[in-house]
Amino acid sequence: MAQAFTFFESVSDLTLGDIAEATGCILSDAMYASRTIRSVAPIEAATSGSLTFIDNPKYVSALANTQAGAVICGSRYVDSVPDGV
Repeated sequence: MAQAFTFFESVSDLTLGDIAEATGCILSDAMYASRTIRSVAPIEAATSGSLTFIDNPKYVSALANTQAGAVICGSRYVDSVPDGV
């Protein structure tokens, strides 16, 4: 079994609101602004404290099953993001 890994682990908690403000991203729902993000991870390895992204259609099936706390995506993928992410 392959070991899961992250690209980045935060030494301090960042919220989605902080990340959205810093990057110019728009939250799909303002109620998620206080969600804490602790790492950046690949879409398949992401956990509830992870931020991931999608920009390639070959990962849409992985998006449907991601456990990420949040995903950065373009408007063409918004409808594919699971509820709660």
